[in-house]
Amino acid sequence: MIISKLDNYLYIKPEKKNINELYQYLLSIKIMTHSIIDLEKINIKADGVIHILSKINDLLNSKNKSCVFIKKLSIDEIDSFNLVFLPTIKEGKDYLSMDEIERDLINP
Repeated sequence: MIISKLDNYLYIKPEKKNINELYQYLLSIKIMTHSIIDLEKINIKADGVIHILSKINDLLNSKNKSCVFIKKLSIDEIDSFNLVFLPTIKEGKDYLSMDEIERDLINP
């Protein structure tokens, strides 16, 4: 699993089939940050993957943090999930930046 800092965000790129490892890693973090999770090597249609991604999203949201998942999907696929999927890292950074601004305006 690749873990690095990307501007103000945590960037994580799990290896194939290690999506559980990603969730366990996030549970172990003491200070959460907004996260970009690159799913290039993950088959999101595999059994249980969307459930784990939802748990990751819920975990970060419970800490008042956001996450985006980087994966090129069709419009139909994106609409079928209640998660934020974006095709590029740049779009992920832009989305999180706008989300931070929105949170700051709502909770000054």
